[in-house]
Parts: sequence; C-alpha cells; structure tokens
Amino acid sequence: MVSIDSEPLRVLLVSPIESHFVWWSEDSERVYFIQEERGYKALQLRVADAKTGATRKILEEHGPTYLELNLIFWVKPNVRVLSAGSEIIWFSERDGWAHLYLYDGNTGKLKNRIVSGTMVVRDIIFVDEAKRWLYFTGCGQEKNRDPYFKHLYRVKLDGSDLELLTPENANHEVTFSPSGRYFVDTYSRVDSVPLTVLHFRQES
Repeated sequence: MVSIDSEPLRVLLVSPIESHFVWWSEDSERVYFIQEERGYKALQLRVADAKTGATRKILEEHGPTYLELNLIFWVKPNVRVLSAGSEIIWFSERDGWAHLYLYDGNTGKLKNRIVSGTMVVRDIIFVDEAKRWLYFTGCGQEKNRDPYFKHLYRVKLDGSDLELLTPENANHEVTFSPSGRYFVDTYSRVDSVPLTVLHFRQES
C-alpha cells in the first residue's frame, strides 16, 4: 500500500471516487484528484505519483463564494487532463459565466480561455487531442431559444472556431462513441416527442 502525501479528502454522500474527484492517468503512473477547501471557496487540482505517493499541486482557484466544477451537483467535473498531463481543461465561473480555460499542466499557468461570451458550459463531452477540438454541451448561445436548451458545440482549444453541431431548436442529450468517430443525439422539447439521430463526426 502506498499512502498519498495529502490532506484527507472529504466524504459526504458518496466517496471522491464515485463523484469523479479522483481518477487514474491513462498509464496508471499517476493519480489526479481535486481537493476542496471546507466551505467550497477554494479548489486545487493535484497529482500523486502512484509509486511513491509524492504529490504536486497543478493549479488552484479561490473565490469569495461557492466554487464548483459542474453546474449539476455530483455530476462529473468539467476537468480534463491532456497530453499525459501537459495541459489541463478547467471549468470556472470566475467571470460570472460557466466557461472553460486551458492551463499548462507543468507550470499551472493559464494559457487561454476556451469558451467565452454568453455561453454557459454544461458538460465536456469529448476531446480530440490530435486535431485540438473540444466538444461540449452549452446553453444560452442561440438567440430566441429557451436558454435552458442544451446544444452540442465544438471549439478549438485556443478558443477559436466555435461551431454549433446540433442546430435543432430543442434540448439535446449527446453521447460519443469511445473512438469519437460517432455520436448519438437525442433531442426533444415539451411539445414534441424525442428523436434520436446517429452522427458521423467528420475529420477536419
């Protein structure tokens, strides 16, 4: 058994593993975990060496009020580790909107904002690291629509080329295949029955 050099993680209704606040790196050499300060006004992303238990803080965020990493309680945090830890996608409401930011995973420095404007990010769905595309669901971007309708978008990791992928005026629930080549979109609204469509993701 290897003990991780860190303060204990809080356990409320479920464990940090069940709430996706702890996860393995793809090569199983590191353990990533999110540490919350009591009162929810500070969050840290940390990484531990699986062999030694030594830990390192990657980035940290403080706020005057409650901090969260997804708008829905107990849903998987909108945090992704890319390129074996060299980059981090991080969710924040620091400007009053639920947006995504790209950080350097080695230095913890902010590289750029990925999502901005009136968009409210709901969930990170898929990341194409090779092509540098981020796929996510968001609300409030489309004019003259219910601001709670979720749509699927993609955007470059540098914040450019935002594109709407589910244009139908409805709420969209999207699931990607493991390869990312396909996604299933089920969309509906209160005055229409659900419709499910299989999409092939074009390479670009």
